[in-house]
Amino acid sequence: MIHIHSVNGYMPLLSWRLSNILQLATQGFCKHFVDYNIDPCGRLRDQMEMAARTVPANIAEGSSRHQTSYETEMRLLDVSRASISELEGDYLNWLMRNGHSMWHIDDPRYIEVRDFKFFDAPPLAPDYLAIISEHILGEYRRFSALLRPNDSLHSACVIIVLCERVKQLLTSQITK
Repeated sequence: MIHIHSVNGYMPLLSWRLSNILQLATQGFCKHFVDYNIDPCGRLRDQMEMAARTVPANIAEGSSRHQTSYETEMRLLDVSRASISELEGDYLNWLMRNGHSMWHIDDPRYIEVRDFKFFDAPPLAPDYLAIISEHILGEYRRFSALLRPNDSLHSACVIIVLCERVKQLLTSQITK
């Protein structure tokens, strides 16, 4: 029988896996679109990347504290949700500063991203860290096909839909 230490119990969570994909997408977005001309002091890039980084980090920390403090777990999951809202606001501002608005929820592009199917978490195994990182990278490669490397406006909309999806997952976790 294989036992994974309970503090790694967050890794199969869809919210944690998608928040890692959100972090990778944000890092890619910032690398391609948020350059020195747009962000001379690097503050926007730092803020976006830190907001994206804190989401999976707080899910991990909160879930790891599940056995000792539900209050701490809920607080950290709520911090994750707030970080997503902050990040989503940065992407929405990106759209508006470029004269573009977010897609409507009945837009086929919105629906395609909203309904994108992610695979289930891989089974627990002794080398789960290698397996889960490979899984997330594979899912990111699949998901990144929805992004357009030369179109920041389309990519921002795609990432906003992913933000919404992760926020909904976190809200469900907090409610449970």
